[in-house]
Amino acid sequence: MRDEGQRREGKDAGARAASVEFHLRVLALGTLAVFGAVPFTGCVSYRLYGHRTLGGASISVPEVARLKPDQTPADVRALLGDPLSVTETPTHATWRYYELAEPRWCDGGNLLARRPRYSLELLLTFRDDRLTQAVARTSGSITPPALDPALR
Repeated sequence: MRDEGQRREGKDAGARAASVEFHLRVLALGTLAVFGAVPFTGCVSYRLYGHRTLGGASISVPEVARLKPDQTPADVRALLGDPLSVTETPTHATWRYYELAEPRWCDGGNLLARRPRYSLELLLTFRDDRLTQAVARTSGSITPPALDPALR
């Protein structure tokens, strides 16, 4: 009888150990699932802010990349809209586009996080009503637009 009781206790102890191991694995996988997913879902559960132009006028960076040598002022206006200013000399005209902005951004739940800011200035030179040069100046959290090498 004693052997029977010891066997039963051994089975119960084995079952308890297997149950504890199972629950620890479930807890570990659950923790990994929750904390491993945070980088992928951060902006879903926190505040997401839209793009905001603070100065100048909004500039479409993909459209800037479509600038090509010899485009006419009408072609450029169709891509980028009206320039903020135009300076004309007897030999050329320079169009200036400028934007100071806060890009689309997620604070990741950090109440002390500061929203990024950038500026983009684009100077376009026309000679004989043809685009001959483009210069982009940037500051802050923006990647400079990819300009056609022939415009530099």
